[in-house]
Amino acid sequence: MEALLHFLPQVYIFAIIPFLGILLIFLLLQSLNRQEELPSFIYTALIFLLTFIGLGFIAFPYIIPPTITIYQAASSASSMVFMITFIGFLIPIMLFYNIYNYFVFRGKVVISEERE
Repeated sequence: MEALLHFLPQVYIFAIIPFLGILLIFLLLQSLNRQEELPSFIYTALIFLLTFIGLGFIAFPYIIPPTITIYQAASSASSMVFMITFIGFLIPIMLFYNIYNYFVFRGKVVISEERE
């Protein structure tokens, strides 16, 4: 019983993930039926993000279950600061580029009527 109480907060987190997934899929299907572009894109991105969050919760803290934890696999602090500096610099650039492409190519694809 004591072991169950130790994992109780994680049980609530694991229970929320499927419900959020079902809700996001329902909202995505509704936005697709209404032919809304931006909400469909946002719901798809949130579903994708939710799957990785769920995967992270499953694996945490073990990288190679059950032998190596995330703390044992981490590199030195100086190399991690170097990586986070460049990641922090490049992610906004990549996001801007993707958003720019989305707006440039928005509405360019036209669905023609079926020919009989």
